[in-house]
Amino acid sequence: GTPALALSNTTFDCANVGANTVQLIATDVNGNVDSASAVVTVLDTIKPGVVTQTVTVYLDATGNATIATTDIDNGTADNCGTPALALSNTTFDCANVGANTVQLIATDVNGNIDSASAVVTVVDSIIPIITCTSDTIICNPVFTFSTPVGSDNCAILSIVQSSGIPSGGNYPVGTTINTFIITDVNGNVDSCSFTVTREDFPTLATAGADVNICVDTFDLNANTPIVGIGSWSTLTTSVTFDDNTSSSTTIRGLVRGENVLIWTISNGVCDPSRDTITVTYDDQPTFSFAGADITLCEVYEVSLGGNSATIGIGTWSTISGSASIMSPNVSNSFVSNLSDGLNQLVWTISNGTCNDSFDTVNIVVGKNPIVDVGPDKTVFKDDGATLSAVITPDSLNSQNLTYQWQPSFLLDDASSSSTSTGFGFEEDTEFTVLVTSEQGCIGRDTISVFVKTLLEIPTSFTPNGDGINDVWEIKNFEQFAKMEVVVYDPLGSEVYSTSRYDYWNGRRDGNDLPVTTYYYVITVTDFGGKTEALNGIVTILR
Repeated sequence: GTPALALSNTTFDCANVGANTVQLIATDVNGNVDSASAVVTVLDTIKPGVVTQTVTVYLDATGNATIATTDIDNGTADNCGTPALALSNTTFDCANVGANTVQLIATDVNGNIDSASAVVTVVDSIIPIITCTSDTIICNPVFTFSTPVGSDNCAILSIVQSSGIPSGGNYPVGTTINTFIITDVNGNVDSCSFTVTREDFPTLATAGADVNICVDTFDLNANTPIVGIGSWSTLTTSVTFDDNTSSSTTIRGLVRGENVLIWTISNGVCDPSRDTITVTYDDQPTFSFAGADITLCEVYEVSLGGNSATIGIGTWSTISGSASIMSPNVSNSFVSNLSDGLNQLVWTISNGTCNDSFDTVNIVVGKNPIVDVGPDKTVFKDDGATLSAVITPDSLNSQNLTYQWQPSFLLDDASSSSTSTGFGFEEDTEFTVLVTSEQGCIGRDTISVFVKTLLEIPTSFTPNGDGINDVWEIKNFEQFAKMEVVVYDPLGSEVYSTSRYDYWNGRRDGNDLPVTTYYYVITVTDFGGKTEALNGIVTILR
């Protein structure tokens, strides 16, 4: 019968890949047993299962980055153990910034190979390095500096100044912060800043006017520094200052003669400003002179003309009037708010305990005459024109007036309030009258006189076609806004009429009119709307 069959091995795994010998054992019903060998070849044809993951890597300070298979592998496996892993690319640099595709290759122990892609994002996160110049203190407004230098693991895109003032620019007083921003090719940004502190030029030192005094002490009055710190010094050893850092201080122990005092204003790195005052220990103040009397015309401010106090201190004050003195201790001080009429001011020069010297100046403010010569005039040639100047009455400008007309050569009397042009007056002319008050104040007005030329109306013409005097040519009609012409024959019949004159040719309805004398009426209207009618006779000759 059929024997019972059995195998020496029925199961295989990865360890059995290749040729395997097995025994097929046959046992019959009577217990007889025999066997034979057979080769079972085990194959592994299953590829590894490759699983990847996205990874981000950062460039180092040299601009490079590397990855390993462990960075990309996300659980790659095989049916026969752990496969060997490899990458298509493991190194990256600045050229690879961004997304890069790499292959993870898996090879199992039996030579089966598979791969999968993964995205490696290369990031440059290292900020560039920038170095600015040191903080600087200057005095001159123009400052030049070198542009900051920078470096980066990849490359620098730009270095720009984001705030402050560029090199070679004008720096204001105070501290300016210059900031520069460096940006690399991958958008990393850094910045550096430095300060430029500009110290202002010290206030221009003004120690005061040189003076003469009658005592051995004197109150100094230099300008107060707006910028900087002031200090007094002297080469006169016996002189002392109550406070040599105050612009207004007292000096003591003056010697006879000249004492030179130095007022110095310093500010930081800027050159100091110096001025000197010479205090002469003397007897009397300078003789006071307030300046010549002044006459003004509708001007209520002026600079005074007092003399400088070479010995002593001068002071302006008001005796009469409403003058406001801007700088009472300045000889040429500006005064304003003067009153109409008389203003009296006194210039007093005082020097310690010496007797004051003073002088008075009179400032008279007058009014300009208000002149009206009326509206412009239009006259006919050779008729002449009368010109009159009317003055608005005023207590300060109405008395003892003088007149001067221009151009004077065209007038009968150029120094009278009323005058006339000569009868040879032929051209348009603008006349100006100057009216001067007894204070010397001047008013003026102008008037234009326009001269019209009369129409030139021929008394005859010869329309015979010889090209000479063929038309009735009325001249100078262009100066009128409108001219209407009507011509009548001896019987009173109208033979020609026009409101737009264009030279009459002696015809009516295209036919020559007979030789005879005709009567005309010409109506002209000037540009002011005034109308005038002219009439006369004209003869046609052939």
